[in-house]
Amino acid sequence: MDRIRHLQARAVEIYEALGSRERLQLAIVLLLFGTLFVGLITWQLRTTINDRASRVRSAKENLVQAQEMAAEYSVLQARLQAAEARMGQFKPSQMNTYLERWATGAGVQPNMRIQPIGEPSVVGSFKEQSVRVQLDDVLLEGLVDFLYAVETSPYPIRVRTAKFKATEKRDERFIDLDMELVAYTKEEG
Repeated sequence: MDRIRHLQARAVEIYEALGSRERLQLAIVLLLFGTLFVGLITWQLRTTINDRASRVRSAKENLVQAQEMAAEYSVLQARLQAAEARMGQFKPSQMNTYLERWATGAGVQPNMRIQPIGEPSVVGSFKEQSVRVQLDDVLLEGLVDFLYAVETSPYPIRVRTAKFKATEKRDERFIDLDMELVAYTKEEG
């Protein structure tokens, strides 16, 4: 504390020893340094505040995106659960029944042969069963009706491969179809 008082007294002595012109110059220099110091502090504060504001804006944007994604996830989760519930109502033993019903509706059932391909495999929480369906000597209209019934049915089934062969008999065009279908059912347990 004494040292500070000593420095203060020394500064006052030097100041009083200065002439009026030198005092004015000293005041201008101190004013410039003071202005420069205040300017630097202001610039540093502004930079810090802008940086923090940018971080807050970024965090708000991330929050909005996370909320949107959470809402979308909830909707998709509900849709997935509804789809799984619908899949649970179909049993693997019903696939032949559905295929025969669609073939009967399309008028191609007498010409149809169904045979399983391999053993069912488990994919995630679903069983996947492949079957081979052959239709021989069917008219185009019946074939289209059958394929439409397969593709638009609620039964979880899809066409993996299909091979068509057209033949002409008695001035009519017949088509042979050899296709592999994959049916999905909910894994029990």
